[in-house]
Amino acid sequence: MKLFLNFFTILLFLTNVPVLFAGQPEERILLLSPEYSISGRGTKIGQLLDPLGIAVDPSGNIYVTDTGNNRLQKFSLHGALLAQIGGLGSGARQFDSPRSVGAANGIDVWVADYNNHRVQRFDRNLNLVFTFKANENWEERYQFQLPTDVRESYQGDIFVADGGSNCVIKYDGFRRPVAVFGGLDAGQGQIQEIGKLALSNAGEVYAADRQSGRIVVFDYFGNFAAIFSDSLLRDPEGLAFWNDEKILFVADPVLPGIEAFDPDGVRIPVKFIQQDPQFQLKRPVDVAVLGSRLFVLDEVQGKVFVFKLVSRKFTR
Repeated sequence: MKLFLNFFTILLFLTNVPVLFAGQPEERILLLSPEYSISGRGTKIGQLLDPLGIAVDPSGNIYVTDTGNNRLQKFSLHGALLAQIGGLGSGARQFDSPRSVGAANGIDVWVADYNNHRVQRFDRNLNLVFTFKANENWEERYQFQLPTDVRESYQGDIFVADGGSNCVIKYDGFRRPVAVFGGLDAGQGQIQEIGKLALSNAGEVYAADRQSGRIVVFDYFGNFAAIFSDSLLRDPEGLAFWNDEKILFVADPVLPGIEAFDPDGVRIPVKFIQQDPQFQLKRPVDVAVLGSRLFVLDEVQGKVFVFKLVSRKFTR
C-alpha cells in the first residue's frame, strides 16, 4: 500500500495535480494518457487528408470524414481499416467536402455532405439508406444549405448544423422540420459561426460558435439555456459529450488543444500524464469519446490520437 501511495503521489507531482486532503473542497481535473494513434496523412486507402469529422459507435468502430479525399473511412477500435466509400461527386455514396459524421446509436451513420448541400444516411456497413436535402416548399428558415454537422437523438430526431444560416435546425424522424435554434432572433443564443454539435442523453444540445469562441447550449426543444465560455477558447470546432461523467469536450484547432466543461459550464483542466512528442496535437478539429477513451482527430497530421481518460478530484 505504501508503495502504491508513493507511486500515485509521484504521478500527481509529475502532472502538476494537487493532492486531495480530507475536509477540503473538491475540484476536478482530467488526465489524458496516450495509448495509440491511427492512420496518417496521405491519399492512399486508410490514410487521411485534412479530415474534419470523427465518430465512434457503441461497438468501438471509428468513422472519419476524410475531407481532403472526399470519402468516409471506417476503422476498428485499434485502427484496422474495415471499409471506405466516397470519391468526389454528387451521386450516391459520393461526397464534396464531407464535414462531419455521427454514429451514436450503432445502427446509422450520418454524414454532413457540405458542398452537396445534403445529409447522407448509411447503415453501419456503409450502405446508403437515404439522402436528405432541404425541401424548397418549406419555410426558408428550415432549409439548410451548408451542413457542418448532423446528429440523431435517441428519440430519432435529426439536428443539422447549417453553415449557411449559422443555426441548428431540428427535424423529426420523418424528416419534417420542427424548430430552429440559434438564428438571428435567438438573442443571447445567436450563433455567429456554427461548428459542430453534441447531444447529451439528458437532452441538451451543444453548438460550437467558432467566431465567438464559445459553446451555446439549448434544451431539447430549442430554448436557449446557457453559454459556455473561457478565455482559453479561440476557435471551438469539434464537440463530444461524455455521458458517463457528464463532461463536454471541445476540440480547438487554434489553441491547439482539448478543453472540457462540466454541466454548469465550469472549465475542467485537462492535463497530459506524459508529454510524448508523437502525441503532440497540431490542429485538433474534432473529438469523440467511448467509455474511458478519448479520440482526437488532427487535421494537419491526418491522424486519430487515442488517449485513456482518468477523472480525478483534488483541492487547491
